Amino acid sequence: MAPYYAVAVDKRIFDPQKALDPYDEEFNWKAVAESPQIDNPEDMIKDSQVLDSLHTAQNNGSGKNNIKE
Repeated sequence: MAPYYAVAVDKRIFDPQKALDPYDEEFNWKAVAESPQIDNPEDMIKDSQVLDSLHTAQNNGSGKNNIKE
């Protein structure tokens, strides 16, 4: 198996400098401050429970995922 070689980003598709420009007049610092902590297990568990509840309600508690095979 050949080793993996990282290549530079194709800026035609994604420009990392434009993705986060803290000097942008419209940059929303409040949203950054209010965003959840990354990789916080408590937030992940809470989000998972919410999604599980929504999934159960969507399927009327049938336990089926309504995916046609």
